[in-house]
Amino acid sequence: VGEVCLFDSQSGQLAVGAWRSTDGVKLPDTTNAVIDMRRDLAGWIARERKPLLFAEAPPAEHAELARLTEARVGLTALSGYMGVPLLAGQELVGTLSLFAQPPTTFHEHELGILQNIANQATIAIRNAAQVRAREAVLKSQIAELKIEVDRARRDTQVSEVTESEYFQQLKSRV
Repeated sequence: VGEVCLFDSQSGQLAVGAWRSTDGVKLPDTTNAVIDMRRDLAGWIARERKPLLFAEAPPAEHAELARLTEARVGLTALSGYMGVPLLAGQELVGTLSLFAQPPTTFHEHELGILQNIANQATIAIRNAAQVRAREAVLKSQIAELKIEVDRARRDTQVSEVTESEYFQQLKSRV
């Protein structure tokens, strides 16, 4: 199972942005679920800004977080976990995590591969956020232009009426 969590710097929250399970593994859809940063492995990675790997059962210091994460994700037993922070310089963008169930485990060299993927994912996520921000600005500008076009149209229509010969005749009678 793989999961990307995104960090919202304004709210300080980490939420599931996307997840994927292997064929045949039915899990609840956790997309957009907010993660308790103190009670989840992804939260630990986000707080510490460090990668985390355990190839078999979680070490004692992460056992409770692993149990809570298993419950959130819908897994029954982890045989391995690896996760890395998504960082743009020192800025936290999110986390990328992989969960293994028996008989699969993870190894140290795979963590390096995941970090390389995370670096590329961070760039893609930042680019997507910039595009969304530009779209929001453009939509706002379009709305303002529509208002201005409507005003200009109204002014033109009023001008056409008030400058018409008929209106001028009525005006002179009054």
